[in-house]
Amino acid sequence: MKNFKKSKLLMLSFTAFCALSLVNCEETAENAIPQEEQALEIEIPSKLITTAKAINDYNNFYDTRIKNTNETSKKEIRNIWFSTEELNTYFQKLETITASKNITITKIAFIFGANEAGERTIFIAPMTLDENKVHRAFSLDNDEITFLHDNLMDKHMELKNPESFTSLNQSLILSSTGYLSSLEAIKQYNNYYDHKLIALKEVIEYDTRICCYEKGVFENYINYLDLKSETNTTKINGVNVVFSVYDNTLEYGIYANHQTIFFAPTTDTNNLSNKSSINSFDSEYNLDFNKDSFETKNFNSTQKEEEDSVIMNEGSMFPPPPKNTIE
Repeated sequence: MKNFKKSKLLMLSFTAFCALSLVNCEETAENAIPQEEQALEIEIPSKLITTAKAINDYNNFYDTRIKNTNETSKKEIRNIWFSTEELNTYFQKLETITASKNITITKIAFIFGANEAGERTIFIAPMTLDENKVHRAFSLDNDEITFLHDNLMDKHMELKNPESFTSLNQSLILSSTGYLSSLEAIKQYNNYYDHKLIALKEVIEYDTRICCYEKGVFENYINYLDLKSETNTTKINGVNVVFSVYDNTLEYGIYANHQTIFFAPTTDTNNLSNKSSINSFDSEYNLDFNKDSFETKNFNSTQKEEEDSVIMNEGSMFPPPPKNTIE
């Protein structure tokens, strides 16, 4: 009889446990966030702009930097592509190396350059504070910081003993063709003044030489593209860094008519030789940022388009006159 009661109690306890477990499972299921909603909770990065804004600034670049120059300049490079895989590897490298050297990265810089033929280039480098508390882009050579520019109002950056800055071993400078030595980066930085800025002196005394973002902003943008790509049929494989120019209006103050850049994602379904961009994950457009300009009437902003945009801009630009430091 005792055994029967004991068995009965065990059965009742087991039944109660199952019932309680079922309730807990149901509560968990009710409280669980569906995968679709989890995707919606991916943090939307700051600095996103509408397609209409991007197209306007892209057209400005043609109108103000190309259209009225000589015929060969009309074949200007309009954008430069980086793969997201390469960018992620690069940011991991920055974290590892600077942590080991106890260097604090403050910003990520996109530095305008030109090759010996005068074609536009752009390269990425970290920034840190120098002894005067000014943010400057840098790399490493022989375990020492090498700054890639001085006063941004100056024409050129000069290096003493340039032969000491040719190694790629500790390079923190990423271009579309791979890593650059400090010497090569500074050459391209100086070439940009000679080939691009001198011609604009009568129009704009100090045009942009660097666009930058607080550390984490651009990295978060790339991470956002990767996460969204995982939950969409549209798969992102890179970003076009597109040259553009702000309107020459009072709205932009000291940045009026200054060159800038924006970032437009590319997909694995695009023609890889063309690397056209999308403006959102539900994109109606396939944007070819190699053509002279776009018809702006085809790009009217809507609230949905603003919410869905994956085009990024709104960085800091230097030098905005008359300041000569990056704060």
